[in-house]
Amino acid sequence: MRCEIGEGNAINRLGQLMITIGELKKAEDLYEVLLNSTPKNDEKALARIYNQIGYIKHKKDDYQTAKSFYQKARDIQEKLRPSTDLDLATTYSNIGLLYTAMGDSSNARLYHHKALDIREESSRSGYYLQQYRSGM
Repeated sequence: MRCEIGEGNAINRLGQLMITIGELKKAEDLYEVLLNSTPKNDEKALARIYNQIGYIKHKKDDYQTAKSFYQKARDIQEKLRPSTDLDLATTYSNIGLLYTAMGDSSNARLYHHKALDIREESSRSGYYLQQYRSGM
């Protein structure tokens, strides 16, 4: 179960669990609390929260709001590169899935390729191994 819901603080884990079991309103409420309690200078955490809220909005078919939250996450992660590359790859994948749901295959393909490029580069550079050894 821990592998499925991830790591992080209790609210983050509970929010992820709510997403996993389909309780999207409860998950959204939890991530809103987390968003409001996260220091504005903790940009990496804020980007992850924006991505999660975007994912929830996407699952609720609120595509325009999802797109807005994904863009906020992406903007922060692009600024923090390379330390957030794998998070950025996840955001790009989510944006690609959003464009697929919206019927925009051209943009979907673009974002999926961006995500793939990051993951391939991370794999070649040994990023995964380095993260594993350092305890992620």
